[in-house]
Amino acid sequence: MRLLSIELSGFRGFAEKRKFDLNADAIVVIGANGNGKTSLFDGILWALAGKVPRLQSDESNLVSLYSGTGQARAMLRLKDHVNGNEYTL
Repeated sequence: MRLLSIELSGFRGFAEKRKFDLNADAIVVIGANGNGKTSLFDGILWALAGKVPRLQSDESNLVSLYSGTGQARAMLRLKDHVNGNEYTL
């Protein structure tokens, strides 16, 4: 499987909808403190596993304080290398 993209909204540091293109052989994530690097990886983990263990199951930490809907959303797109099918979680 290959990660194609992730779209986050109302999730941790991403109050507004943000889409990240991950369809590359290598991805480098850089930025100053507080720019959402950890939130990006938390979003991938949450989409895949339904939880973020480092937050100790405190779901209230997933929703951004500035979320317009009061809900967190993470949409992950993946592609199967074998048959080329794309999946959305």
